[in-house]
Amino acid sequence: MRKSAIYAALLLCLWNFKFSTVYVPFVGRLGLGALSVPVTVLWIVTVTNALLDTTGVAVSLELELLQIIAGLAAVFGHIWTVFAGFKGGKGVGTGAGMILGILPQAVLAAVIVFIIVVFLTRYVSLGSILGSLTILIYLLIQKFVLSQAVSSSLLIFGICIPVLIIFTHRTNVVRLFKGTENKISFKKS
Repeated sequence: MRKSAIYAALLLCLWNFKFSTVYVPFVGRLGLGALSVPVTVLWIVTVTNALLDTTGVAVSLELELLQIIAGLAAVFGHIWTVFAGFKGGKGVGTGAGMILGILPQAVLAAVIVFIIVVFLTRYVSLGSILGSLTILIYLLIQKFVLSQAVSSSLLIFGICIPVLIIFTHRTNVVRLFKGTENKISFKKS
């Protein structure tokens, strides 16, 4: 039994998704009353386990795609938040947190690149942009140099990341080319 399926089922029950009646052949409908939550949880867990056990790779690819879509929704919600008039952050931190769940090794490489670039140039925006490009480079090396299996959805996602980060940093890029971008200071004030 998968813990994630149980958590998902309990979450659905908290959102008031419950079976209140069950149809039993030759008997008819039965009211569940206090058993509605346990029956709902068991049903969702059973269906989830059956799907995961019978479909194998197809479900894992679909789950990967769902992770990407959910993560992008979180990043877009951070960048264009409704609560601040569709003006938010640049999406780097939220994106890194989201990618950490999908490609933890790539995030480690991106963080290393970010730290090196910021330390050498003192430009956080440049570190963010080059860190995001590291994710794409990581995926390309995995697929074409190391001949490892990388799904097309991950490759497309890997292309979208730096494009989105460059887009949200477009004013920073202009300032970088003009030489007017703010630098971070490592000195105590």
